[in-house]
Amino acid sequence: MAVFDDGSGPALYVGGSFNTAGGASVNNIARWDGQTWSPLGAGLDSSVAVMIVFDDGLGGGPALYVGGWFENAGGRPAHNIAKWDGKAWLPHRRWDEQHGSWRSGSVR
Repeated sequence: MAVFDDGSGPALYVGGSFNTAGGASVNNIARWDGQTWSPLGAGLDSSVAVMIVFDDGLGGGPALYVGGWFENAGGRPAHNIAKWDGKAWLPHRRWDEQHGSWRSGSVR
């Protein structure tokens, strides 16, 4: 779990291995705004193990980073680590730029 402000106010984000939250289809990660659960785009294709809010210094401000046993986030290749900026799943650019790939194995 983590609290993250996506620009619409702070909300609770929960990850794990589940497909629904409060009747909403969420695919392993969900946002609780105090009244309703909502998905984060198309979600993740497998379970979430860790999450943290972090500013990577690349100019986009804080984002929600998640790690786990998934290959795709929002339908895009993610290989166990993904970044949610409040609107979309994005590649973890710093890993990609430094290593040419962001395949890092499972997060433990």
